[in-house]
Order: sequence, then C-alpha cells, then structure tokens
Amino acid sequence: MKNKVLSLFFFIFVALILWYLFLKKYDYQINFVANTSPGTIYQGVIDYNESLANTNSQTFQIKSKIPYQTIEEEHVIDGITYEYLWKIQGTSDSTSSVKVFIKEHGNSVFNRLSAPFITTDFKKKQLERLVEFKKELKKHLEEFNVEVDGEAMSDEAFVAYIPLESTMQQKGQTMIMNNSKVTLFLTENGIEIKDKPFLEITHWDQDREKLNYNFCFPIDKNDSLPEHDVIKYKKLSAKKCLKATYHGNYRTSDRAWFALYDHAKRNQIPVHLTPTEHFFNNPHFGGNELEWKAEVFLPIKEQ
Repeated sequence: MKNKVLSLFFFIFVALILWYLFLKKYDYQINFVANTSPGTIYQGVIDYNESLANTNSQTFQIKSKIPYQTIEEEHVIDGITYEYLWKIQGTSDSTSSVKVFIKEHGNSVFNRLSAPFITTDFKKKQLERLVEFKKELKKHLEEFNVEVDGEAMSDEAFVAYIPLESTMQQKGQTMIMNNSKVTLFLTENGIEIKDKPFLEITHWDQDREKLNYNFCFPIDKNDSLPEHDVIKYKKLSAKKCLKATYHGNYRTSDRAWFALYDHAKRNQIPVHLTPTEHFFNNPHFGGNELEWKAEVFLPIKEQ
C-alpha cells in the first residue's frame, strides 16, 4: 500500500514537472494592481506597444483580444520572438488587477528552470519592461480624474446636431473640426444655443475602436427651423443612466466610459453602449486641463 502511494506521488510529481517544462504555455508571470479601470489599462497597453514598435529594434502584432479584458501579442525584439498575454480585471471603481504572462521562443525550458532560483537576462528585461509601462501609465493617470457617481437621470433636450464618425482616438479632433460648422449655421439663422454642447454616441465598436455619434447643441424647439444638408434636429428624452464625472482633456474623456462600463459589468447592471458626454468647458480657452469638466451618462437597459 505504501509503495502504491509513493508511486502515485512520484507519478504526479513527474507529470507536474513535464507540464511545467513542456506543456505550460508561458514561461513567466508578473502581477500588479493599477488604480484605474480595465479599459484605461487596455488602451494603455496598446498605445505603449505602438510607441515601442516605432523603434527599429522591435515590431509587434496583436494576435487576439477581448476589449478591456485580454490582449494576446507577439513581439520581435532584437530578433527574438516573445509572446505576451495580458489579463485585466476590475476589482473596484478605482482599481484593477493585471496579470501578464510571457514566453520567449526557443528558450522556454531554460527560462522555466531558472525562474524560481535566479534572475536571468530574460527575467530582468521583462521586469524592466513592466516597470517602464507602469511609469507611463502612472504619468497618464495624472492627466485626468474620473469619479463614478452612481445612478442618475439624463436631461431631456431638443438639439441641433451633426452626425459624425471617427476612431475613439480622433473623437476630440473631429469635434473641433465640426464645431464651427454647426455654431456658424445656428448664428447665421438667429438660433440661440441654450446650453453646453454634448456628444450622443449612437454606436460604439469596442473591437475596432470606432464610433458613430451626434455632436449636439441644445436649442429651443421651433416649427420653422431652417433646413441643412447635414445638420439635423431632434428631441432627446430623459433616461435612467449610470453617471460619471470626468476632469481632464476631452481627448481622453472615454476613460469615464471605461469606468462606467466596468462598474456596470461588476455590478451586473445591463446597459446600452451609447454614452453621452456633456462638456462644461471650451477647450479653445485653454487653461488647466484638470479643471475641464464633463459629465458622462451610460443608459441603463429597461428591465
């Protein structure tokens, strides 16, 4: 009986060693916590790697991704191929846990044998790379602030609007390019803008990071409003939403979307991926960007 138990333990031990050396997909794992939402980290990983890929010593490609959850990448650095798998999970409105799995092609067995005992060049380089990423992420987080406020009602409004589309990264610039087109048309026709402009997102393609949206300007409803080939009019009804307050450059106000999306996911609140952004400052006036304010509303689905 004793020999059978010993044989069983020996078999399990050998199986674990074989799995660790030859079957386990990745060589090394690094874990850390970041004080932001999964979406901001996800976008930060993509932006950081794209900036590194502009150097002559490395290239990278995204092999697969689940928006704001996982990114699987392949990097070629100084002729050596590495695989990275990022797993990101929100743990609260202000924190996320990150796990990074790493594999070096052609050197996995040595990396796995040495990882528990010594600091190899492979291990050192990966730690340095993650430290540098965390520094860049921390620098970015100092440029804005997001506070999830909870449930709220959006305001009813009648608006003149212009339909637009762009990538998420080009949203701010697209707004600037079209702002004068709408304001000039309204001014020339004696139509007063009654409140701050806002964006109504009509389609958010998370996988391709593309948007369709209406750039809206609140006005008084009138039966004789002038026609325009692009600028239209409509009424927006009040909706029950999740609300967040954002401070920072409006170019990255989608960080508030990420926070609301993760809040809804963690708390099992069904939502429509059609946020609205209400802007309280005019970027043309400049000033401290951390004092620029926006309120973001993510509609809750009716049960």
